Amino acid sequence: MVTLLMALSFFTIGCSSGHYGITYNTNPIGANLVCGGQSKGYTPVTLYYTFENDNYNTVECEAIWISGARATFQNYWGDVVEEYPQGVRSTLQRPDYPDLDKDMQFAFQVQQMKQQEEMQRQQMAMQQRQMLSQQLDELNRSIWEQNRMQQESFDRSLEYWRQQDQENYQNQMLYQMQNLNRNLNNLNHSLY
Repeated sequence: MVTLLMALSFFTIGCSSGHYGITYNTNPIGANLVCGGQSKGYTPVTLYYTFENDNYNTVECEAIWISGARATFQNYWGDVVEEYPQGVRSTLQRPDYPDLDKDMQFAFQVQQMKQQEEMQRQQMAMQQRQMLSQQLDELNRSIWEQNRMQQESFDRSLEYWRQQDQENYQNQMLYQMQNLNRNLNNLNHSLY
């Protein structure tokens, strides 16, 4: 008889609104998860479901170890959805079946593969962050340069208008002095 060990745990990982995450896990890990006749990858695997109208059934999912051992996950989740609204982890214990050592060795390989994938994902994320940082730096430099050029243009315009104002003021003063001088000359002529 297949021994089924169901372990439910609360997930703090985010998932899409309206989607319920179920992580299918096995002991040992590395069983091929087959749901509705389609391979979903090696356990642990998280799949997301949308439950509607209190229908908490999923397609049947089966764990198939490299040795040929098989076990089936439950496919009704109504009793746990309310208790664990963020998601659950369902763990199947490998049944008593020959070639456990093959499954353990494969579990180790799967674990290494998943660690490598996680490292690659983290490296890609780091590279993307570095690339975004460089793009932001370039954008900031470009904005700074545009601001500097605009400030220089504004300063030149301001200086030009100051000079214009000064010239206008000087011209007005010269004009007023000339008028005053003419008026004085006229006054002098009229006195003599």
